Amino acid sequence: MWLDTLQPRVIAAARERVSSGLLSERSLARRAGISQPHIHNVLHGRKTLTPEVADRILLVLRLSALDLLGPEGGFRCVPVLDGWIGPGELYPSGLTDEWYPVAAGRLGRLEDPAMARLAGDDAVGRVFRAGDLALLERAPRVRLRPVTGNWFAVRLGSWGAVRQVVRCVEGFGLAGDDGVPGAPYLRDGERNILDVLQAKLVWIGRELE
Repeated sequence: MWLDTLQPRVIAAARERVSSGLLSERSLARRAGISQPHIHNVLHGRKTLTPEVADRILLVLRLSALDLLGPEGGFRCVPVLDGWIGPGELYPSGLTDEWYPVAAGRLGRLEDPAMARLAGDDAVGRVFRAGDLALLERAPRVRLRPVTGNWFAVRLGSWGAVRQVVRCVEGFGLAGDDGVPGAPYLRDGERNILDVLQAKLVWIGRELE
């Protein structure tokens, strides 16, 4: 295990505490003896951590390096799609060079995970916000057998969106946050369901402000 591997895990652990509301950036900075602008830049990936600062953050979080190495406390780096998902945005065609650390326990048994950034979309504005980070499962078996009520990243022509799948007489419909399905319908057993349902949303994270 190298320091370059542990560093993103320290940052990811701090991000999760802040995004969950258990700790504020200001409190983390004060308790670690670091300026708030510096910790803000670290959490946003604009600054790197020195071993000394990483140790201070771990003390505040009450974690050790061993906690980060274990299967419960560890993190895995997940690739990030090369575009935004939302109306008016071309659906991502590949991956960037960026990797995002995600708690190993959150990934579970995902076969083909990826992270994506969501663009603003009035149809799902009560559930998602522009700038949300979505953890996706792209495995075909999940997309071929969608469960009604689950949210998917969908491709409609050349653009993408986030919609929930709703069971209809015709098969499956795609709905916004009101749950009312509209066209197109996805008929049971049709292979082109894989062309529309690109990935299942597993988890949504918020960009730090």
